Amino acid sequence: MKRLLIHDGLGMALDQLRAGRVEIGAISREQHRVARRQIESTGLERFVGALSGTPEGAAWAPAARAAECLAFFEYPAAECALVSGEVSDLRAGGEAGFVCLEAGWAASEPGGFPRLLRPADLPTLVGP
Repeated sequence: MKRLLIHDGLGMALDQLRAGRVEIGAISREQHRVARRQIESTGLERFVGALSGTPEGAAWAPAARAAECLAFFEYPAAECALVSGEVSDLRAGGEAGFVCLEAGWAASEPGGFPRLLRPADLPTLVGP
């Protein structure tokens, strides 16, 4: 398995969200079993309540993967944020009704969405 990059401050930010009882879902281009192994190998599984990997042979569809997480959590898309460094993922999420935010620490260039500059900004999504 390749080495995975975990950005500085991400674990602390996710811990703050968890402490605030914010439910976190993760989507992946990888198949579920690979995605699960990846988050387990980084220790991020303790933050993720729902994980949606791409079914074998299926095309990457970020809105469909995020909708699968929403079905588990039973929240409407408009009450949920999709944070990604990929502008195409954010466009798909926006079309599906998500509040979309660029992960500035992972984005190659601005794509016109509100931008979080660093992982430590994640907890600001839910207020004090």
